[in-house]
Amino acid sequence: MDTFIGKPNLPDGKVTLGIIDGRTRKSILAALEESGVEIILSHKCDSLYEAVAYHPDMYMHHIESNLVVVAPNAPRQTVDTLKSFGFEVIKGRRVIKNKYPWDIAYNVARVGDYAFCNVEYTDEVLLSILQERGVYIVHIKQGYAKCSICVVNQRAIITSDEGITRALASYDF
Repeated sequence: MDTFIGKPNLPDGKVTLGIIDGRTRKSILAALEESGVEIILSHKCDSLYEAVAYHPDMYMHHIESNLVVVAPNAPRQTVDTLKSFGFEVIKGRRVIKNKYPWDIAYNVARVGDYAFCNVEYTDEVLLSILQERGVYIVHIKQGYAKCSICVVNQRAIITSDEGITRALASYDF
């Protein structure tokens, strides 16, 4: 892969590669592939409960370009596949576990130059790399930040979480 998205969730052009839950229905995969998107199917993370065990945003976070931070116990097959596509994979420190809040260390919602997360439980390596790149960290109580936010653009999101709505209001979202 020659080109990577500069900032996650905000592609400048056509998306040609994505990672998705390994249990995704074949009809959805076919539609994505028909539109020119090559798919990486995630593998199960045995440390997570079944409903989210294949969700890539539970055990990895795309920083920018080809840089990804993964949990030390992320599925080896998924990590190897990312590397085969040219991603630089950095291991985080926090091992994810089966129960909240020990499962949210990588579930960070990146919106432009902001990252929304429950700082207390977010992986230290991930936070440090984001800060080094000038990303402003915003603490929110919602641990499942990435699961609770749909990115619209650099200044707009969709969420049903009132706490997130209140937190983002003070940042002119």
